[in-house]
Amino acid sequence: DLLTTNKTGFWREPAHFAHLRTHVLAPAAARPRPLRLWSAGCSSGEEPYTLALEVLEHAGDAARDCRILATDLSARVLARARAATY
Repeated sequence: DLLTTNKTGFWREPAHFAHLRTHVLAPAAARPRPLRLWSAGCSSGEEPYTLALEVLEHAGDAARDCRILATDLSARVLARARAATY
């Protein structure tokens, strides 16, 4: 916890989510298949929740078989992510 910044926010990196929509979710919607996403360094959970919202909005039927793995070094912020209180 002393070495991490835990900077987070919904749609924190707009260009990353635009890339995700264009290069991952649009192709997945065109040809549904299992979709596995990893939010490394997820902090208190805003990024993985943003991923979930993007998948639901843009992945079509691929959203039915989507799993998002959210990890972080900090047990403190992971507890906040599990609580999902924003």
